[in-house]
Formats: sequence, structure tokens, C-alpha cells
Amino acid sequence: MAPPPRHLPLLLGRLLVAGEIRRSPDHLRRIIPLLPSQPHLAAALSSLYFPLFPSSTTFLHNLLIRASTASPSPRLSFAAFSSLLRCDFLPDHFTFPPLVKSASRLPSFPRTGAQVHAQAARRGFLTDIFVLTRSSRSLEEGRWAHTFIDKHKMVLDNEFNLGAALIDMYGKCGRTDMAVKVFHSLDQKNVSAWNALITGLAVNGDAPQCIDVFEQMKRSGENPNDITFVSLLTACAHAELVYEGRQCFQSMVSAFGMQPELKHYGCVVDLLGRAGLLDEAEELIRSMPMAPDVKVLGALLGASRMHKRFDVAERVQSWILSLNTKQPGFHVLISDIYAAAGKWTDALEARGFLQRHNIRKLPASSSSRQ
Repeated sequence: MAPPPRHLPLLLGRLLVAGEIRRSPDHLRRIIPLLPSQPHLAAALSSLYFPLFPSSTTFLHNLLIRASTASPSPRLSFAAFSSLLRCDFLPDHFTFPPLVKSASRLPSFPRTGAQVHAQAARRGFLTDIFVLTRSSRSLEEGRWAHTFIDKHKMVLDNEFNLGAALIDMYGKCGRTDMAVKVFHSLDQKNVSAWNALITGLAVNGDAPQCIDVFEQMKRSGENPNDITFVSLLTACAHAELVYEGRQCFQSMVSAFGMQPELKHYGCVVDLLGRAGLLDEAEELIRSMPMAPDVKVLGALLGASRMHKRFDVAERVQSWILSLNTKQPGFHVLISDIYAAAGKWTDALEARGFLQRHNIRKLPASSSSRQ
């Protein structure tokens, strides 16, 4: 269990004085991810301790750089990077993407970002920065990367899949128009590019265009893979396109010779459940060639609550209990379903399960970019 933030200075001080960190750097690996809540400690660690610490490594510096991206003071990432260079360690491909994230939070982003790129280019890690766009939901970061690519006439459809990374980023940021534009600019469209566009359209709720792009993909001769069908089935589920979803699922075997995996069955269960076809969804789970996991059962349980099918919910509860899952959300949902049905004794029993097994529901949290 992580210590409360207010205890971090005391804990770190005791470990330093006792020499525990010097003997076992593993302590530091556990503490560093907690440091964003203590900017002064992070600054002291990078500027004072790391240069004197014989066991400090590129890995430990990277941990501090990455942790500082979530700090109220993103400049700490650059302090840790400077410490890394002063200690004569070499950056690696994990060093630069979080530096771009920190730079994007600064008013001087264009200038600071250009400096990060210069460092990355000099050390041969430039392409790693653009891989960042796959995990980025910052439109500012993505546009800047896109502008940099255009300015330097970098090829999008290369072995690094820069085009697919940009399409993926624009999709995550809700700019499907830009995702489509980048896609059509590619001379060669591989399965990664097709998947990035289909996924982007799916997560933004544009199921009809998602299916249309899939038809274009088939006509182009590019074969879909498991990721393609997860995105398609997800889009159909959220739009309640039951017929199209069934056709898509069946085509995996009939048209492409692919065996559906658990994640595909989960999407179809979600599709049928949202549409109120709970009996069919339950029958599908029973007919699967593999045992269901909590995600598949959770989709059916959620649909049971939505459509007030308490009989299905009770059967799903038995399944979930047989898996001995420690995820509190399922037991809370089961309790809520019983309460909605007026079965207060069963609702209390479901809540009591959490207490008896010492399962705690983590409090929700949120964050926003400044």
C-alpha cells in the first residue's frame, strides 16, 4: 500500500539517513512514482541526490521524468533530464516521450518542444516521440507532431507507422475529419492504418462510416485482423446495429477463417445486451469454446440491470462468484440490482461479501489539463 503523501518526506529522509536506498535502489523505484505530489522532493532528488548516488541509473531518471509529467510543476521532468546528462548516463527510447508531454504543458511549448526534438534527433530517438501520439489525447501535442512531420517531409507510411499513429491520435482527440484526411494522404495503407481509422470512427460513435471503411478495406485487398473486428463490433454495439454486428461476427469465420477470441465474444454479448436480447447473449456465453471472464459477464450483468432482467442477473451472479473475482465493482452492481428489485436482504448480502473478503472500492478521481 502506498504511503500517504504527507508521509513521503519523512519516509524518504529515513531511508536516505539509514542508507537503505544506497543498499537497495528498489525502495527508490517504489517512491519515485509518488513524487508528483511533492514537487520539492522531486527537485531535490534530481538536483542533489542523483548526482551523488552511485546506483542511480537511466531507468531511475526515466521513472522521475515520467512521474513528473503529472506534477503541478512539469519543469521537473527537465530537471531530471538535466540530472541524467550530468551523471553521464545515456537517454534511451523511454526518455523522450514523457519530455514531450511535459513540454506540451508549458507556455513555451513550441520552443521547449523543439529543444526536446533536437536532443532526440541527435541521439537517434526521433521516431519514439511520434509513437507518443498513439497514447496521446492532447490535440496540441498531436498537431505539433504533425506539423513537424510535414515540415521535415517525413514519410508517413514507413516501417514506423507514423501515419497510423497520427490517425490514432486524431481519433482519440475526436477529430475524425483529420484522421480521415491523414488516412487518404497515405500512398500505402497497411492494416495498422485501416485499424487506426476504423477504431477512431468507432470510439467517436460513427458506426455507419466505420462499417463503410471496413467495406473499403475489403475491396482494397487488405485482410483485417483481430483488432479490426474488435473495433467494428464495439461500434455496432454502441449504435445497437444488431444485424450488422451479427454479420460482422459471422464473417470472421466464414469470410476470413478467423476464430473469434474472448474479446470478440465480449463485444457481441455487449451488442446483444444493449439491444435487450439477453437470452441470446446468455446462450452465446454458454456456447463459447472458452470459459467467460469477468469482462464478458460484466457486459451481461450491466445489460440485466439496464433491462431489469433480474432472473438473468442472478444467474450471472453465480458465474461471477465462481470466478472468485476481487473486483468490487461487480459486487456493488449486483447489490444495486437486488436493491432495484426490492430484494434488500440479497442486496445487503452482496455488500457484505465485500466486507467479509476485505474488498474495497477505490474512490473515483479526475484530472484536467491546464
